[in-house]
Amino acid sequence: MARYEHANGEVIEATGTRYQVLNALGEVVRGADISRWADDAEKWIDNDLKDGYYAGFVKVATTA
Repeated sequence: MARYEHANGEVIEATGTRYQVLNALGEVVRGADISRWADDAEKWIDNDLKDGYYAGFVKVATTA
């Protein structure tokens, strides 16, 4: 699992082919299964960050 955090308390968690975006209260506000486009949500989010999406998020952890 990979975890990305924003200073405002929002979090993105990526596991396998799924990712979810949680608000500062820990509620899921968006999520997706990207298995039809890619096989790794962490790589997907990393590439989105490089392309300027999810501004302000920082990768803080990766676990097996």
